[in-house]
Parts: sequence; structure tokens; C-alpha cells
Amino acid sequence: MGQRIDPGYFLGGGCEEYPSYTAEYGVRRFCSMAGIFTVKSAYHTLEDQREHLASRQTGESSSGVARTASLDWGKLWRLHYFPKVKHFLWRFAHNTLPLRMNIDRRGMEIDTRCPVCHRLNEDGGHCFFKCKYVKAGWRVMNLKHIRLELMQYSSALDVCKHILNMKEDKMLTTVLFLWNWWDARNKVNAGEDRRSAEQVYDRVMRMVSETSLLSPAKSRPNVQAQRKWHPPILGELKLNFDGAFFDEGKTGGWGFVVRDH
Repeated sequence: MGQRIDPGYFLGGGCEEYPSYTAEYGVRRFCSMAGIFTVKSAYHTLEDQREHLASRQTGESSSGVARTASLDWGKLWRLHYFPKVKHFLWRFAHNTLPLRMNIDRRGMEIDTRCPVCHRLNEDGGHCFFKCKYVKAGWRVMNLKHIRLELMQYSSALDVCKHILNMKEDKMLTTVLFLWNWWDARNKVNAGEDRRSAEQVYDRVMRMVSETSLLSPAKSRPNVQAQRKWHPPILGELKLNFDGAFFDEGKTGGWGFVVRDH
């Protein structure tokens, strides 16, 4: 718990994949990392500039919010999440995840490029917000605006603080997306195939349902005590039935019981 927080390397200072361009005679040339102009490279450059402007505007609009170097850790540990998810979030906030740039800073020789896209150095900002594959994940999750909000912060601690101040449903979805993306990244790092954004989405939604079962039941009327089964009249039978189906797994079940008086 007393580990030193090193926020300066989370978002890093490296450039994006397609931000580099040269200006000659008032004309901008949008080039890829190989220095080749393509329609795709120009599109990505303009998209990155648009997102950068949006994140700047978001940061300016929230600049009046005081940022401190502390976080209510009790709030994190009180979350009714799976322990592995809370532990991940704690390491995320402390920037102690084994990102390749973190490993490199510890003096170990390693290819610092992102194991998913193999293009830019993997710090926290690239892994969770800037990699082109994680961007696709944020879009599929319909959380692109959340990604832009979180990108305004320069430290992992401030990112985590912002997440913990979200509304409960958004916080849960955001945290579970980050955890599932980190899990997908680790699978690729171990040599397995990369999961698609849709596959990550399905896993997040499944965990949302599973996590909801960990929360204590909210106070509600005792429905069972209010309902009373009434037997049929003499000489007749009563059939009671029920069923449930789940959209995610396309599975379900049903049952019935027949009783006399």
C-alpha cells in the first residue's frame, strides 16, 4: 500500500501514430510512420487532431476542479466488484502494471512497443486510450466520450479518481472494460490471438451481469410474504409455470408444477 506513485510516465510524452506532418509553403503533408502519404494516414491525423482538441476543451471546462494527490482508497475496496478487478484498479492507479515502458524503466531490456499494435511505446496512455485497437473497443462500448474525459489527465491516479466519481453504472462499465482490455492485452503478450472489440464487449457485458450478483440486495418489500398460493377447488388441478431466457447466451429454462387441492 505504501508503494510510491509515479504518475509522470502513465500518459507519457510520445507522439501518436499519425500526428507527424511537415508544413511546406502552407501545405501540410500527413504521413504515416514510414513517411508515406495515404488517405488513411491523413484521416488518422485529422481524427487525432479532432480528439486532441476535444480533450483540450474538456480539460479547460473542468480546470476549476481541484486535483489532489490523494484518493479515497476505502471507496475502491468497498466496491462490490470481483477482487481481481479491484486489485487491477489499485495497480492501475499506482501505475505498477507491467506495461513495457514500466519494465524498461526498471532496467530490463525489452521491446517497448505495444504488443497489440506493434507501433508505439506501451505506456499507460497508449495501452488504455491511444492504441488503435483499444480505441475501437471504446467505440464499440459506446464510451468514446469517457475515453476523451480520461485522456485530459496526466497521471494514472487522477484517471482513477475520475472513474471512482462516475455514476455507478458508468463506473462499472468503464472499470470492467479496462480490466477486460488489460486481460486481452496480456493474452496477446503471451502469444495468443487478439480479441476483437466485439469479443471484449461481450465479456464486459457478461461480467456486468455477474458483478451485479455481488451487490447486496437493495431493501424491497418481501414479495414472497405478500403472495400466497391458493389451491384449486375440490376435484380440479392447478398448473403453475415459469421460465427465463438470457439474450447474451441464447439460453434459457422453464418448469412447471401441477397440484391438487
